[in-house]
Amino acid sequence: MCQKAAFMHQQHPDWDIAYVFFTQSVYGDIHHNIERTLVGLGKEWDPKKLKIFHAWGAYERPGLYRYICQSHGIRPLVVSDTVPYKYAQGLAFSAKLLLEQIAIHPLFDAILVDEGQDMVFKEPELQYQGKQPIYWMAYSALHPVTADRSEIRRLIWAYDEYQNINTMEIPSSKTIFGEEKGLDKLLLGYYKGKVPKNIIMKESYRTPGPVILAAHALCMGMLNREGMIAGPTQKTEWELLGYQVTGTFQKNSTITLVRPPENSKNPLTHFQGMPPLFSFDLFTTRDEVYQKLARTLYKLIKVDGIPPRNRILVVHLNKRHTLEGLTKYLMDKGISFYFPGESDVNINHTPDYRDRKPRDFWKEDAVTIANVNQAKGNEADFVFVVGLEDTAADPLNVQTRNALFVAMTRTRGWVSLMGTGDPTDPFYQEILQIWKMLKEDPFKITFQYRGKPKYPLDVELDEDQTRLNLSFEM
Repeated sequence: MCQKAAFMHQQHPDWDIAYVFFTQSVYGDIHHNIERTLVGLGKEWDPKKLKIFHAWGAYERPGLYRYICQSHGIRPLVVSDTVPYKYAQGLAFSAKLLLEQIAIHPLFDAILVDEGQDMVFKEPELQYQGKQPIYWMAYSALHPVTADRSEIRRLIWAYDEYQNINTMEIPSSKTIFGEEKGLDKLLLGYYKGKVPKNIIMKESYRTPGPVILAAHALCMGMLNREGMIAGPTQKTEWELLGYQVTGTFQKNSTITLVRPPENSKNPLTHFQGMPPLFSFDLFTTRDEVYQKLARTLYKLIKVDGIPPRNRILVVHLNKRHTLEGLTKYLMDKGISFYFPGESDVNINHTPDYRDRKPRDFWKEDAVTIANVNQAKGNEADFVFVVGLEDTAADPLNVQTRNALFVAMTRTRGWVSLMGTGDPTDPFYQEILQIWKMLKEDPFKITFQYRGKPKYPLDVELDEDQTRLNLSFEM
């Protein structure tokens, strides 16, 4: 998406373009990636024409919602105005109120929405006339491409349904635009020149193939004793995701998924003789987890000489207050830590919220310890996921499994899962089965399809249609 925005800016320097994202901590990466692409294109960035917006924005930083409000002379709402809604829902509520208050006039020629799955909500009270309010706000702020087809506008969004920890809604044209005449089938088919309206990227670049396979298997509950919990139930859909499928999705049939090496561009996928890319360790107590993790990080940083910034990431699935034991062990070993958004390293909580730095994710010579929402959009060579017991405690909860998927796919190399509890726990048995399968063949998973999952993730497709899904930027 960053490259698309940069190419668009180079080809059409007169266009007003907005790049919109949701996770505050990825602002620096987005800025860097767009700037790097523009340098390669020999184009100087005009920030008045290509703007980077957080979806909401705040007093000291721009955001799409805030910018649209101010352009229309409206006071934008802030987080405290939307209590009791959570942060994401609060933005949807704010966008809905804005749409009810005014008719938005066009401000942009193109809007690119990254992390589109985070801006879709199932609750009727968070929808505007059956539409998704954040998307409709963006759509309304766009100039029509041509005068005779006012419904055609340059709204481009990327999403990964498995990284949505709020809802299982897929941002299809009907979900986003509701029953709006002329828009409910807007994503099907092609534009002039055989340009598909929906594109799937079946090739992965960030995360090694075996880790993607493990993450999908755990996220969807393929090895769950009661049957698959979520995911596609059509062979075509799996093939579009980059898999080869043996078997049919009929009750009690055997399904084998193979992820061909050519669909995993990460070079570590193809190297031989390395430590396993995917590992799992189970302990009796949380204290044992933290001691083992501290020893492992000490070896990586102090012995192997790996600088932690941008290289080593700890993602926690627990509540943050439970991590004090980990930070103590790290400090005892001379390892600095950083919680994203805090004012500095080695601080568990910034006393004055005005000193917080919500855009900061990494600090020099410090291991970043992040929750799933903070980690989204970021990546590292070594990822350690702690707190698996929280997922094991509620194994049928698709949101907690999606959170685990997000955590695992932050890696460019190795991922280690760590938890506490009984090794005979059904969820831990799932992990062990997946680990054994991938040890035998790192590109293949076999499971019993016991019937339609609770959350089937199938979308409408033309006969030769693909769809936009950037899950495999990983």
